Amino acid sequence: MTDFEIGRSGGKCHGCQQALPEESDFHSAIFESAAGFERRDFCGACWQGPPADSFCQFRTRLHTRQARQRVLVDDNVLLDFFQRLGEHGDDPVKRDFRFVLSLILLRKRLLKFDRTIRDSRGDAWQVRLVRDGSLHQVIDPQLDEARIQLLSSELGVILASHDSPLDATVAGDSSATESAHA
Repeated sequence: MTDFEIGRSGGKCHGCQQALPEESDFHSAIFESAAGFERRDFCGACWQGPPADSFCQFRTRLHTRQARQRVLVDDNVLLDFFQRLGEHGDDPVKRDFRFVLSLILLRKRLLKFDRTIRDSRGDAWQVRLVRDGSLHQVIDPQLDEARIQLLSSELGVILASHDSPLDATVAGDSSATESAHA
């Protein structure tokens, strides 16, 4: 089977160059060109039926784009949360949260990977806190992609809460972490 690359809607009508209204039907036609396939979108007023030289056509809808909610948390809060989670290494939920939080901190360049430590208990990452150079170990719990996504979502909920996320989660309030444990 052959796969074809066809671009997404550009959001404007090929005929009148006006923006396509969200949540309204419009037509798309696919044309063959030297570079491959080209998509052209048409609003209802400009659609005169399938163009004779089109490869195919279809009717579709431009859905309302949901603004992505960004959780802005001070870096010091994240680092404090990371360090406090490290005090509870025997709790598997907190260990998993700390691992995902370390991925975020590595990406934000607030932590630097130093080395992997392997022993009979498994792998651990040795990371260095950029602000003070202190070394920390993060146990690699061998999470699958689905678990990382779930924990990332839960971490966002915890960090976005209006209460003190650090005290509730680290002190042992399981209500914030129960759904991540399921």
